[in-house]
Amino acid sequence: MVNCESSRKNENNWDHFSIKNILHAIALVLTFTAHALHALKAESIVVAELDCPESTTCTTCTKKPLCSWSVELQACVNTKLLRAPQSNLQQLIIHNETRCPRFEAVNKSSVAGVSFKYTVRISNDAEGSVTAFLAGSTITCCIESCDFRGSVVDDSIVCVAVRAPRSYFADGATALISYIYVMIGDRKLRFDDDADHYYTIYDRDCPATSAAEANDCATCLWTDGGYKHYLKSCPTGDPCTGPYWVYDKRDADGNEKLRFADDDLVRVRCAEIGILSVRPLYAPRTGSGTTAMTITVRNHRMLAENRTVTVAVAGRRCEDPVTYDDQTITCSVPQHPSSVAAASSTFAGPVEVVYTPTSSSSSSRSSSTMKTTRFALRSSETVGFVDPETISVSPTCGPASGGTKLTVRGRFLDAGNAVRVSVVSTESETTAETVVMTCDTVSRDRHTIVCRTNATVVRHRENSSYRYNESRSARVKVQFDGGPIRYVQSPASWTVCAAGDAALDAGQTFAGTVSGGTAVPVRGIRFSCLTDAQFYVRDRDGGAATYQHAAGCRVANDTYMECRSPDMQHASSSVGVVPATFPDFGVRAWYCGEGRASDLPVQLQLFRSSVVRSPFSLYADPVYVDFEIRDGAIVISGGPSSTSGRGYAVPDVTVRFGNSTGACQVTSVSRHEIVCRPTSTTAATVLDHLRRVVVTVGGDGGYACDVHKKITEHRKDGRGGKLLLFAGVTLFSCCRDVAIVSAAVLLIASIICVLLLRAVTKNRYVISVDT
Repeated sequence: MVNCESSRKNENNWDHFSIKNILHAIALVLTFTAHALHALKAESIVVAELDCPESTTCTTCTKKPLCSWSVELQACVNTKLLRAPQSNLQQLIIHNETRCPRFEAVNKSSVAGVSFKYTVRISNDAEGSVTAFLAGSTITCCIESCDFRGSVVDDSIVCVAVRAPRSYFADGATALISYIYVMIGDRKLRFDDDADHYYTIYDRDCPATSAAEANDCATCLWTDGGYKHYLKSCPTGDPCTGPYWVYDKRDADGNEKLRFADDDLVRVRCAEIGILSVRPLYAPRTGSGTTAMTITVRNHRMLAENRTVTVAVAGRRCEDPVTYDDQTITCSVPQHPSSVAAASSTFAGPVEVVYTPTSSSSSSRSSSTMKTTRFALRSSETVGFVDPETISVSPTCGPASGGTKLTVRGRFLDAGNAVRVSVVSTESETTAETVVMTCDTVSRDRHTIVCRTNATVVRHRENSSYRYNESRSARVKVQFDGGPIRYVQSPASWTVCAAGDAALDAGQTFAGTVSGGTAVPVRGIRFSCLTDAQFYVRDRDGGAATYQHAAGCRVANDTYMECRSPDMQHASSSVGVVPATFPDFGVRAWYCGEGRASDLPVQLQLFRSSVVRSPFSLYADPVYVDFEIRDGAIVISGGPSSTSGRGYAVPDVTVRFGNSTGACQVTSVSRHEIVCRPTSTTAATVLDHLRRVVVTVGGDGGYACDVHKKITEHRKDGRGGKLLLFAGVTLFSCCRDVAIVSAAVLLIASIICVLLLRAVTKNRYVISVDT
C-alpha cells in the first residue's frame, strides 16, 4: 500500500522548493544583473569623468590615471578605449610621463630681411620610433597660414627658409611676433611650452649675446575664457627693442588670431606680470582720514612706462598712485563718512591696477594695436573695509613716569597702516579731551595692539594720583589711520599713578582673630596703582623656621584699602596663649604696570631712619553661651571669660536663624554681647519659635558657632502630674469600647485570610497532579 502521508509530505516539500526557492533564485539573478549594470554604469561614469581629451600635451596627459598619449593622433585618449595597437605603432602610445617625446624650438628670433629656418629639436626618443614616424609623415610649417613644407633632418624638424621683408616695420615697430606651428598630416604637433610657438623678428641685428643679456623683458602666456593669450613687454633699456609691447590673442587651439578693439581691457593673469602682495589687508570702513595702501607688482616700472596707472581697492578709487621703486605702488584710499559707507554694499574685494597708454606712448615702437589697449592686473588677495573694535586693555593703570606696556585686545586691530594709542581725560562734558600720556606702538596683529606709555604730559596733584572713575574722565583711546576713534570698553576708566611708591600711614593699629577673615582697615597713599595686595603676618616656632599667614586686600581708592586678617589656627605654639602680638607683619602688593612686588613702607620711614609701629594683635575666637529676646531684638551673650568683641567689628558679624528663614541685622558688638534686630521681612512668629542661631565672625572661612536660646526656669507644681494621670485614665476609659471592637474585627479578618490562602494552595496542588 502506498504511504499517502509520506507522499503528501514530499509533495509539500516539492511545492515549497519549486515556488519559494525559484522566486528566490529569480530575485538573486535580478540583483546580480542590477549590480552588474550599476558597475558598468559606474565604470562608464568614471571613464566619462576622466576627461582625458582636456589634456593637450603628453606630459599633462600621462599624469592622469587611465590616460595615454597618442603620438599618431597628438591627443590624449582613455587607455581602456584604445583598440589593440598594431605592432608598428605600439610604441607610439605613451603611458608614462618619463617616456614623453620632447619638442623644442632651437632658435626663436631673426632679423628682418634675412631668411631663417624654423627648427624644432626632437628629444627623449631613445628607440627612434617617434622620429621614424614623423619622417614618414607629411610635415607642414605654418606662419599664420600653412604653406611651408618641413622635413625631418637627423633629430630635428626643419622648415623651409622664409624671410620677413623690412616693409613690415614701416609703422616704426622694432620687433614683430609671429605664431609658428607644425602640422603632422592633419594633426597639430603639441609643444610642452607654448612659448616655442612665438618667433621674434627684429628690425635690426641683435646679437645673441645682447639678446641673452636683455633679460628685463617679461613674457606671459595664459588661458582664459577658452582663449590663449600672449603678452611680451620690454623696458626702455632693452638693447634689441627699446620700449616694446606686443599682445596676441588666439582661439583655444591657437590656429586663429583674434582681433580686438583698440580700447579693449586685457586682464593679465600670469606670474611674470602680476600683483605680488597688498598691504594692509584691512582698512577702516568709516572715518575722515585716509589709508595708505602699498601694492607690490612684478615688473611694475616697465609696465608703467608711457602709461597712466590707476588703482582701485575693493571698488574704491585709490588716489594719487606713486611709483616707489621698480615694483611698488603707494596710494591713498579715503575713508567714507558713515552715511556713505552705510549705503555701500561692498566691504571687501581685490585690488585692481590698470595701465592705460598716454598720448606720448604713440611715439613708442609697439604695434599699432597696442597704442590704446589697457592692461589690468588683479590681486589674489582681498582687502576688507572693517570697523575695528577695542574690547579690553591690561593693565588698568600705570605710573605717570611711563614705561607701562599696554595690551589692547579686540577685533580688526590691524586695520590700516598707522595706529595711535593714548590715554585721554576730560574734566567735564563741555571741555575738550586732554592727552594725559601717549603710547608708542610696539606690535599689533588682528586681535592685539601692544604699546609702551611715555611720561605724562599734564600736571598731577601733589602726593596723589588721578583716579578717573567716570568714562568721560580718562579713557584709553585708539585711532586708526587718523580716522575712526575707538575707546576701550573694559575697563572704561584707566588710572595714571602719580610719581612715588605707595606707603602706609603711621600710627595705625591692626588686629584680628585666630580664625581670621575679619576686616583690617589700612590707610595710606597711592593705593590706586596696587594690584594683588595681601596682608601678611609672620610667626616663628622658636627656631630658625618662619611661617607666613596671608589674606587678600581690596583697594577702595587712592588712600584706603580693606584687608582681611589671615587664618592663624595653624600658627606656632605661641598662639596657644591669646591675646598675642606679632611684630613681623605688613602689606605686600604688585605695582600696576611695572611688574614688581614689594612691601609697603610706613610714610614716616621715608623721612626717619627708624620708626616703632604697633605690632599685630591676635585675639581668641569669641565664645557665646546663649541668647534671649528683648524688646523684639535678639541679644547674644558671651561667656564670663570671653574675649568677645575684640579683633572684629559689626561688619564682620552675621547672625542666621538656625531653624527657620529670616534675617537679622547686627546693630552692636561689645565684649559681652551681640545685639541684632530682625528685618522687616521676618515674620513676628519666627521669634516665638526661635530656638537656635548661628553666629559667624569673619565671613566665609571664618569662625562660626551655634548658640541656643536661654532656658527660663518655672516653679514646680505637683498638681500637674496628677492632672496628667487623670487625663490618661479618662482617655482609656473613653476609648476602651472602641479598642475592644477594633480588636475583634482584626481577629475575624485574619481568620478569613488564612482560610482563603489554604483553598488556593489546594487547588494549585490538584491541577499540578492531573497534569
